[in-house]
Amino acid sequence: MLYRIRKGCRLHWACWDDVYVVFEELSGQTHQMDPVKAFLLHLLNDGAQELDALVTEFASVPEFADSVRISALLTKAMDELCTHGLVEATYR
Repeated sequence: MLYRIRKGCRLHWACWDDVYVVFEELSGQTHQMDPVKAFLLHLLNDGAQELDALVTEFASVPEFADSVRISALLTKAMDELCTHGLVEATYR
């Protein structure tokens, strides 16, 4: 399964310390997110990726490398991003 930013999504970012806010132009919704979700969206901005590749990317970042069970953390974050309509899961 691949995750990608939902087609047609146009994101506009603001950041204050560890608080990220993204405005999605198509829906007109604004979302506040933590650094994990913000980093995921930035990674997906370059194109669709599998969860395993995202886990590898997170493990290489010192701030996230100490996170226990990175895969479970990212799965939960992806589910939330999908629920908010920012990300969609596709099958290869």
